[in-house]
Amino acid sequence: MILPTLLAAMLLAFGGGALPAAPSRGFRLEEATIAQIHAEMLAGRLTARGLVEGYLARIAAYDKRHLLPGPESGYLVGHDAVVFDGPSARWGVAICKDMDFTRWLREYGRKDVRVMAVPAWDFVVDGHFHSRMAVMRAVENGFTLVRTAQEGLLSVATAYGRVVAETPSAGGRGALLVADVQAGPGETPYARHGDWFAWGVVIWAGVLIAASIVGTPWRQDKQAAPARVR
Repeated sequence: MILPTLLAAMLLAFGGGALPAAPSRGFRLEEATIAQIHAEMLAGRLTARGLVEGYLARIAAYDKRHLLPGPESGYLVGHDAVVFDGPSARWGVAICKDMDFTRWLREYGRKDVRVMAVPAWDFVVDGHFHSRMAVMRAVENGFTLVRTAQEGLLSVATAYGRVVAETPSAGGRGALLVADVQAGPGETPYARHGDWFAWGVVIWAGVLIAASIVGTPWRQDKQAAPARVR
């Protein structure tokens, strides 16, 4: 909610206008600092309206795919995995419980997402457990995880499962987490092929168990057979 509120306030404060056709060479809105934006405005190359429209053009609408029964019943269910080319990497967006589902998150892995942004709302007691489930999805699909959970944990984790920064948000107090984020390697074999290896292990274990059961009486009969007299 902070970004739309901030953009609306800037629009009211600085007035209208359209985005100029030729902003400064090298100016990229998604990577610009506040000082750079201010400089563009002072030079007349960017207006508040143009700034808001530029940001809105980059905001992808994402509807949560897996709703919590009860509190979220009746809400619109999403169907699309949203990705966008953000600063230095391809980013994805998923919400809270969506991170619990391996098949859904593999959609992001196959789209070669390198950084996953995850807003969430936990229930204090499940904060650590729920955050680690999200870290597991990051490892499976090759993306860095940036997760902010109300009544839980704010976490940044690598695609290799290392939590590089974390702070609690429970207790009704505000929380701020600042960390350097390195993009993950992207699509993994698991994202491409899914659970075939795990199912292969289960099937092979079943074959070995069946073979041992079927072969046991034969071995006992062979061992019990009397020796032939020549």
